[in-house]
Amino acid sequence: MYLKEIKKILGFDIIGNAEEQVKGITFACCAEDDDIAIIDVQGQATTTKAKVLLVNRMLLGTGKTVVLCNCPVYKAADEIARLLVRLGEYEDYKVQPEYILQPGHYLLGKNTVVGQGTSIGALTTIGSGVYIGQKCYISEHVYIAAGSYIGDNVVIRPGARIASPAFFRYDKYPANDFVGYGKVVIENNVTIGVNTIIQRGSFSDTFIGQGTGIGDGVVIGHDVKIGRACRIVSQAGIAGNVVLEDGVEVLGQAGIAENIRVGSEAVIKAKSLVSKNVPECEVISGLYGRKHTDELRLQAKLRTIL
Repeated sequence: MYLKEIKKILGFDIIGNAEEQVKGITFACCAEDDDIAIIDVQGQATTTKAKVLLVNRMLLGTGKTVVLCNCPVYKAADEIARLLVRLGEYEDYKVQPEYILQPGHYLLGKNTVVGQGTSIGALTTIGSGVYIGQKCYISEHVYIAAGSYIGDNVVIRPGARIASPAFFRYDKYPANDFVGYGKVVIENNVTIGVNTIIQRGSFSDTFIGQGTGIGDGVVIGHDVKIGRACRIVSQAGIAGNVVLEDGVEVLGQAGIAENIRVGSEAVIKAKSLVSKNVPECEVISGLYGRKHTDELRLQAKLRTIL
C-alpha cells in the first residue's frame, strides 16, 4: 500500500515521500527495504534496511521517509497492521478456525494442506490455512496454529506448540490479548523437541531455517529469525526479535535477550545470558555472556581470591 493511504485513513503525518509503497510493518532489525520499520531507539533509524520509519518523535539526518505518530509507537504499529488486515494484505489470526475430526483422531482446520507421506499423531490440533510438506512426522498432542508453514521432512515431538500467540506488550494492553499478525515458517529437515514453544510473529514472521535442530522445552519468542543448521539445546530461551545466523549453537538453559543478533557459527555455552550482539564464530559463556576465554580467566582469578 502507499504511505499516502496511511495518512488519509489513520491521520499520521508523512515526512518525505508519501508515494512510497510498503508491503508490511515490523521491527527495525528484521525489516526489509519495502517494510515500515518500527523505531523506538534512535540508533535503529540508521541501521535498518527499511526506507520508511515509524516514529513518535522527530528524527533528523536519516535521509529516510518518516511516518510520524502522536501515540506510543507500538500502538501506531498495531493500527497500521489492523489497516493491512482490513485491506486483505495481512491475515487476522484472532479468528478461531473450525476443526474437522480426522480418522486418525486429530483435528484439522479448513484450507489446510498435508503433504504425501506425512504422519499426524492422535489428539493433535492443526489450524486453518496451514501447509505441511511431505514426509513429516507430527507426534501426538501437538498444536499448530492457523497460517503456519512447515516444509518437508520436519519432525515435531509430542506437546510442541507452533505459532502460540506472541508474548508481546505495548501501551496498556495485556500481552495475551495480542495474538500477532505474523506466521511461523519452518523450512525443510527441521526437528522440534518435546514441549517446545515457538511463538507467532507479532508483525513479521517467526522463521526457522533448514536443517535446524531444536531440543525439548525450548521457548522461542515472537519475530525470531533462526538460520540454517543451527542447534538449540533443551530448555534454552530466546526472547523476541532475535536473529541467529547460520550454524549457531545455543546450549542448554542459555538465554538470549530481545533485539540481539548472533553471528554465524557462534556458540552460546550452557546457562549463559546473552544481552548484546555476538560476532560470528565467537564462543560466549557465563552469567553475563562474556567471551568464553575472558570468562575462564575471570573464574581462575576468582579462585585465587576465594
